[in-house]
Amino acid sequence: MITDDYFVEPATWRFDDEAIRAVRTEVFIVEQQVPEDEEWDDDDPTSQHFLALDRSGNAIGTARLTRDGRIGRVAVLKDWRGQKVGDALLRAAVEAGTLQGLRELRLAAQTYATGFYQRHGFEPYGEIFQDVGIDHVWMRRELEPPAPASPSLHERPESPDRNPERKEFDDRAHLLQHWHEQLKATRRRLTIFSRDLDLRVLDQPLLMDQLRSLAVCDLRPQIRILVLDSGAAVQACHPLIALAQRLPSVIQIRRPAKDHQDYPSAFSVGDEHHLLLRPFGDQFEGYGMLWHRREARRQLELFDPMWEAASPDPNFRRLAL
Repeated sequence: MITDDYFVEPATWRFDDEAIRAVRTEVFIVEQQVPEDEEWDDDDPTSQHFLALDRSGNAIGTARLTRDGRIGRVAVLKDWRGQKVGDALLRAAVEAGTLQGLRELRLAAQTYATGFYQRHGFEPYGEIFQDVGIDHVWMRRELEPPAPASPSLHERPESPDRNPERKEFDDRAHLLQHWHEQLKATRRRLTIFSRDLDLRVLDQPLLMDQLRSLAVCDLRPQIRILVLDSGAAVQACHPLIALAQRLPSVIQIRRPAKDHQDYPSAFSVGDEHHLLLRPFGDQFEGYGMLWHRREARRQLELFDPMWEAASPDPNFRRLAL
């Protein structure tokens, strides 16, 4: 979720534990005097986490969803309370549980906060109990099954080319739509060749949310990006650059060698199956094809030697990327 002042993105303990710890330490250990040895537990490394970040990328709130459907550790820094940051975090956790196919979500709410959770469809059950000296009550919410998605997380193509369909576009709106469809279908690997990191396209909130989700998933993702001219993207503080700075082992950005800088097209390939190509990279016109391994592999065979010959971009080096 994105507002004018903050946004919520998926996070993992592996990459984001420092930011998560900072918020929970301030809220639970300092403010509520929860013993430190009771704040951190074995659920942290295996849970889906969520971070609320201000526009400078500073963590202002966090929450987590355990594998068995328990929402917890919902915390918002004092200066950001009353601005619906907690609502955004809770909605993100509920949406994640729905997408995972969970039928019910539970949480142990501090009794003063039951009204907040009831506004989001949770109902109390059982007796009030104490946890770290604070009154709590269990609450739960039933979830509707998610709408069928194609392809699902673990679905594989029935054949090298499963119902491939070439869809052409000639304007920015339809290019955004095709990017959305490609990122939705991509699970582990994303390859991008771009002239300028596609300002006005890849910096859009919906696509950035999808890129963040891909980058922090548990499937060891790999995102490789070649950019011909990064100057405008750096000057505009492209959010993809900030994400790459946070996750340098997942997202790598390079500049093509001199011999490859005259290549006119722009393209992206997801998971060796999904292709998005614009014959002229400075224009919107192009086409997309999902589940077309042959065409996707053709572009990867072009990209791979370019990647091997590429080097770190001096614009990013100044940013310590």
